[in-house]
Amino acid sequence: MSEEKQNFHILLATPCYGGQLLRGYHQSTLALQRLCDSQGIKLDILTIGNESLITRARNFYVSLVLAKKEYTHLFFVDADVSFNPLNVIRMLMSGKDVVGGCYPKKGINWDKIYELVKEGKVEKEFIEPASYDYAVNVITENDTGNNKIPIQNGFMKVAYAATGFLMIKREVLEKMAREFSNLKYVNDVGGYDSHGNKDYFYALFDCIIDPQSKRYLSEDYAFCKRWLGMKGEIWIDLSCNLTHDGTYSFKGSYLKSIEHGIKTDIENSKPTEVSIPKSIRENKSEVSMEDKLRALLAKPTLENKSEISMEDKLRALLVKDTKAKII
Repeated sequence: MSEEKQNFHILLATPCYGGQLLRGYHQSTLALQRLCDSQGIKLDILTIGNESLITRARNFYVSLVLAKKEYTHLFFVDADVSFNPLNVIRMLMSGKDVVGGCYPKKGINWDKIYELVKEGKVEKEFIEPASYDYAVNVITENDTGNNKIPIQNGFMKVAYAATGFLMIKREVLEKMAREFSNLKYVNDVGGYDSHGNKDYFYALFDCIIDPQSKRYLSEDYAFCKRWLGMKGEIWIDLSCNLTHDGTYSFKGSYLKSIEHGIKTDIENSKPTEVSIPKSIRENKSEVSMEDKLRALLAKPTLENKSEISMEDKLRALLVKDTKAKII
């Protein structure tokens, strides 16, 4: 059931190790602030820099919401996630107790790309998002007793969701604090308990080993596990497209990038045009890349230029895809 218009007050919580916020996150939060102002929604943004323990940072944010009754929602957004602010309003109005978005992990699944290309699905708008793995665990047949995944108005019920983009109602935190009173602890970090929150520290985001599966659960999945154990529900918005910004190591080999062109020219060449040793011609599978390149450069590559320098032949090869004119 959707939320009626009310006095929403969101605490947007961002742990930013090293005090760093990425550009996409910054632009998204500025846009969200403007949108919330226009809709009469209160939004506080609080970052924590140089906290090396993410579990302690998230537990600190929980203590603030529990201590300050004006907050209706705790909204975690990681400093490397960018988003459309309209999705935040959609999540807010959904009335879901715990709801988030699903963002890609920082890595390319090349096996997925291989399968997509085999199936002929090579459109950029499809292959790019489909080539990632996502930070979510969907509900399985064992969870539901059938093979149907619960979806309501574009929201899908899941087993676990990541806290990089997760909205939690204050009522959830209050219920969990009562249920897990044994997780209450005394804060010993200077400055963390100076907000009237001294008596509200609960280790709801501490990591655990799942008693059944023996899996090590990170802080976000451990939180979800505790909430699910209370018969709670977790949802993600399927219409929420998120960007997970980060660095990527571009491991290159320029020679391999033009290998296909070299192979094509070798296979289409006439024996009289290419000086390849007989032993190599009889067994092309054993031709080294160096020999293929030398063979390609040894044959005429431009019309009416039987005497062309090795340098120009290589240049011709490297610009062949752009059809550039060799002068």
